[in-house]
Amino acid sequence: MITDATTNLDVTANQIDVSAKQNITLKAGRSHRSVIQSDINLKADNNLTITAPAGSQIIQSQGNITIKGSGSGNLTLANGGSEISIDSSGNVNIFADKLLTLKGKAMTVFDGSMEQDIGGKQSATMPSVPQIQALSENARLSLAADGIATMASSTIELSYTYQDGSPIMGAPYTIRFANGTELTGNLDDSGKAKIENAPPGQYTVQYGEDKRDYLPEDNRPKNPLYGQITPARAAEMVRSGNTAPLIEANGIATQAGDWLWGTLQGDFNQNPSTSQIVVGTLISMIPIIDQVMDLRDITANVMLLTDDDEANDTNSWLAFTLTGIGLVPVVGSAVKGVGKVILKNTGESLSAALAVLRKLGKGDPVKYLRDINWQDLGKQSATEVKNIVKGLRDSLDDMSTSWHYDLLLPDAAIEGMQATVKRLDDVTPKIDQHMQQAAQEIGQRVNKALDEYQGQSPIRGVTDKPTKAKADELEPPKGNELPGAAIKRMPQHKVACFKKNDKGTVQEYDRQLEGQMTGLNNMSVKEYLDNRDAFKKIGRKGTGKAQKKAREDFKNELILKYEEKLINSGEYFGDEAIKQAKQLASKDMKTLHALHNPDMIAGGLDEVVELGDASVNQSIGAQWNNNGFDDNGMKTTSSRVEIMDIEAKKALSTLGPDAKLNMNLHRCK
Repeated sequence: MITDATTNLDVTANQIDVSAKQNITLKAGRSHRSVIQSDINLKADNNLTITAPAGSQIIQSQGNITIKGSGSGNLTLANGGSEISIDSSGNVNIFADKLLTLKGKAMTVFDGSMEQDIGGKQSATMPSVPQIQALSENARLSLAADGIATMASSTIELSYTYQDGSPIMGAPYTIRFANGTELTGNLDDSGKAKIENAPPGQYTVQYGEDKRDYLPEDNRPKNPLYGQITPARAAEMVRSGNTAPLIEANGIATQAGDWLWGTLQGDFNQNPSTSQIVVGTLISMIPIIDQVMDLRDITANVMLLTDDDEANDTNSWLAFTLTGIGLVPVVGSAVKGVGKVILKNTGESLSAALAVLRKLGKGDPVKYLRDINWQDLGKQSATEVKNIVKGLRDSLDDMSTSWHYDLLLPDAAIEGMQATVKRLDDVTPKIDQHMQQAAQEIGQRVNKALDEYQGQSPIRGVTDKPTKAKADELEPPKGNELPGAAIKRMPQHKVACFKKNDKGTVQEYDRQLEGQMTGLNNMSVKEYLDNRDAFKKIGRKGTGKAQKKAREDFKNELILKYEEKLINSGEYFGDEAIKQAKQLASKDMKTLHALHNPDMIAGGLDEVVELGDASVNQSIGAQWNNNGFDDNGMKTTSSRVEIMDIEAKKALSTLGPDAKLNMNLHRCK
């Protein structure tokens, strides 16, 4: 029997012995404190159990903490289906139900060998996790000051919220006690419930979902460039030098990592002007900034699905369809997040999928998934994807066939665009059928997971103490991990900074460095090393035709531009206008150099991509073969390109010939 007094109860003696033939229960409303000046000895003939339903145990010591077994049984640390176990023979077994992570600066094995077998999935014995029994509690008596005892009632207070603290309204709950008693009910609109006259002791509570219809909350930032950039406008921005919107578009594009466009990257990124036009046009197609990842994945998967060996690959179409679902207004982002989790995981995948939905909105996610019309969603997503594909196709077709871009785009870029247009034309007729089939497949997998769902994990509580809980929430997975979309890239190498010359402007210096960096990082390590070997053998011998042609083409463009300007101004007409235009163009050409991105000495080809300030081009070119200074101000022992060669060779040996470069070129600050 436990007595509760309305005032303090003090017991003091030289020695106190408490003995019971059966159970002894000690209960404190808040804390239990024991201060011992010598040792504490706890002995149990069977199990010794310490339970903390609402938190963790923290053991502090000013010296060592040792946990030692007697050698007659196993010493086990277990949690969540995983364990670390030391058996009586001294063997150590580590079992991870999910992810096992070992992290350290080094791993050392003494007095023995280490064997690894990672050729396939390995089976392991599931841990035998000790089951903690709930402690039953004696019925309590309340002892009043006048000595009259009455039975004390127990209360359960529940609180269930989202991670942001807002209530989960009307969620059903089931409370279970160790003796088999069950209590059921619903939370109120503040996410709370109070149950009077409950059986005393520990319990578990399992919650259902919010009673409201699920409503996704789309708080993603809008794209300020949506619908603002056409190919014609982008080309005019490049011609006029007013490239601020294109620079902003490139900043948005960097959210997709290295802007891995699959085949597109190889076709366009060699030429910064071409890349600006293409990226600016594509970014202008998406209303939501976060959809840049979807745009990237659609582009990459089009390249994959037009490959003869992959055109009917089910997994590729599933990934492609998930991307398309993400483009559907309002519901797309939430359903796409669920689909990714379901397709990538097995077992308890629905719990993670529902946690994603709770992160993206509020309401009943289970009912929401049950009510989805997957056939209709497949049609909507196919329409969204076709709009993107058509916009991309028309933009590339316009740029590759119109004379307006002939002087801005090299032949290789135009050929690449036309090849991409053909791929887009090939995939378009397949979109409706394959995406609707894939949407049905995704729906079947989601419904199967719903049928197998056993509800959320129970939460432990104890009577007369509030039980507060927050629902699980997860950020949706990033990217689709599409086949063909991921490109291996070497670890970044920060090249020694380039010292700006006195004559050139900061803007022009940074522009040319960025162009060279883009060209470098578009190369594979093998392409770079092959080009470097070729340059070492022949230098610039036999080169120069590309430079000469580029200068002639650009000069002719300048003459036409000046002629039109002079005639429109009314200053000159006819032959006199042409004469003046040629003089102005010749003056401009004296300050311009043909630019290779990167310079030929740094692995570039004899292909001119644009023209730029001659003094800046000469300054950068002269520093490739010179030693520089690292971030600590120490002079490097080798030249910039020699160190780049070393890093590229390392990447070749570890990542293979197709890995991309990852060079960081920057101006000394």
